[in-house]
Amino acid sequence: MVIESEAVLNLDQDLLLEFAELATSLTGMDFVDRRQADLARAVRETIWQVKAGSGEQLLRLITGGQENHGTTVNAFISHLTIGETHFFRNQPQFAALATRILPELIERRRHEKRLRIWSAACATGEEPYSLAILLDTLLPGDDWDVSILATDIDQQALTRAAQGVYGTWSFRQTDAGIRARYFSQQGRFYTLDPAIRRRVTFAQLNLAESGYPSQASATTAMDLILCRNVMIYFTPAVTRAVADRLYAALHDGGWLLVGHAEPSQEVFAQYETINLPDAVAYRRTPALEGSHDGVPAAPRAAAAIGHRVEAPSSPDAPTAPNTRMSRPAGATPVPARGAPSDTRSAASAPDGLDAYRRARELAELGQWSEAEQWLGRAIEQSPLLGEAHYLHALLLLEAGYGDVALTAARRCTYASPSYVAGHLLLAQLYRRDGDPRRAANALNYARTLLERCAPDEAIPDTGGATARQLLTWMETDHNTPVVQQQTGKSVAMQVKAGLR
Repeated sequence: MVIESEAVLNLDQDLLLEFAELATSLTGMDFVDRRQADLARAVRETIWQVKAGSGEQLLRLITGGQENHGTTVNAFISHLTIGETHFFRNQPQFAALATRILPELIERRRHEKRLRIWSAACATGEEPYSLAILLDTLLPGDDWDVSILATDIDQQALTRAAQGVYGTWSFRQTDAGIRARYFSQQGRFYTLDPAIRRRVTFAQLNLAESGYPSQASATTAMDLILCRNVMIYFTPAVTRAVADRLYAALHDGGWLLVGHAEPSQEVFAQYETINLPDAVAYRRTPALEGSHDGVPAAPRAAAAIGHRVEAPSSPDAPTAPNTRMSRPAGATPVPARGAPSDTRSAASAPDGLDAYRRARELAELGQWSEAEQWLGRAIEQSPLLGEAHYLHALLLLEAGYGDVALTAARRCTYASPSYVAGHLLLAQLYRRDGDPRRAANALNYARTLLERCAPDEAIPDTGGATARQLLTWMETDHNTPVVQQQTGKSVAMQVKAGLR
């Protein structure tokens, strides 16, 4: 195991390996052979949060059972997990839910008028609330007993989820009518209708542990389980065990939806595989039912890795907003979301990189709204594309949302740990927020990366600066924000100068 951030953290290799083994045992996620940068950052952030004096002290706090042990463990887990989500994420799957899966379940349960649904790894709650909203439009009456259980390992994310308060970024692929009907705007945030919020029950549950399905955890006889974009992080053994336990948690004929990048279908061999338009679903074989109209799917290879980007660090504050990008005076007006002026549709982009390139082109032209639309598509399709999160941070800065820009910059460095520009921007934002220690750590990380480069190597997205020039700047002018120094004041200038 090679820990790339060892120099930044000043932790020795053996100690970091202990943390990796501890993290894997706590969460089931594989930190021993991969995600080393995520682990290193989680250790650092937890040290700061719980005010541990060193890595050794943090390890003792987590493993020793001292006072506040549970708080420390929860903090460490929260920094290990990645909680990126939004309402109605993955439109093909929600289309399948609306047109096939839920109508079939409603018809099957029309006499009992009861449905049991589980959103496993629900993060900050957008997924289970999306299900509650969808059911509100589909159920034939209000006399149904619908149970929506939403679980996650991260207690801080669950606290935010229970509040039901979200920023604009959580609605980036949601019809405006949904937001108008089910949310009330309060300043820059949107609060979910309490009637919808009450339909979801949140509970902490570790999918890697064996305590489910059980009556105690209310995880039995499920009609539908969504467990999306989490098993890709588990070790192979944990992945197989989770797939088996989810199967046991389903009622006969119950459905399972997983993320597109989840393991190959061999893991789900005990399930019936259903091909739906642009989506694959799994079903526990009905005990007494005949054939279905789906077509058995061809095996899928494990594809590009999706991820859950870290949630904001404060457990008490609602998710900060990402409103539509503002336009400078004189900029060409752009159409509303869903009606791009370009003849190409964001939905038709073959992958996240193409969508990102289009977003960059539009940002260079000052077309902020349309750039945001394509950028949302890029991040949805390629969540580990650091450049997309970097551009998002720049656009947020231009729009005046510096606090959310900091979150986007952190997502950038999580997605692409070797992306120098992201660490430089992160340092600038930490410095702006009066956090010199974190700014220094971000600069030190960037310095470590730059020292591995050839002196005359041009560093992407820094306005053509070389590794030597950036290292010199760090030594002589480290109080000047590097992004402004390299690219000027406006984000359009930043994009033109840096993102080439």
